[in-house]
Amino acid sequence: MEHIRKESVAALRDYINTHLPGTIHAVDDQKDIEHPLNYPYTSPCSGHKFREFYYWDTYFTCLGLVHMDRWDMILNNIKNCFDLIDKFGYVPNYNRYHGCNRSQPPFLVNLVDMYYRHTGDLDFLREGVEHLEKEMVFWYDQ
Repeated sequence: MEHIRKESVAALRDYINTHLPGTIHAVDDQKDIEHPLNYPYTSPCSGHKFREFYYWDTYFTCLGLVHMDRWDMILNNIKNCFDLIDKFGYVPNYNRYHGCNRSQPPFLVNLVDMYYRHTGDLDFLREGVEHLEKEMVFWYDQ
């Protein structure tokens, strides 16, 4: 039974490693997206069907990126959230026109905490708290 489990985990890791590059989008991939992002970002599936930055999906993708030691992509995703807060006051559901009139559960606080615990970077934490407070004020004022 353990032999099957190890093979399954290895197969899953291979699948993720094969398909992860297709879920990472560069700034140039956003020519038709109304609210482009400033940093490379992850999307929920490989290829060009869903190229938007989705808040909920990004959080769960980042949880997986932790296990792949892709802190560079996690930081890019967080910085994009910060930029969206600077633009809208909150992180929208996704970065197209129709996704910007709503949001999802506030997972950014978890991402900021996770990244800070990994790096111990106080400057990052200060910037994170500033953005989290800005988003909190936005929602309290609604």
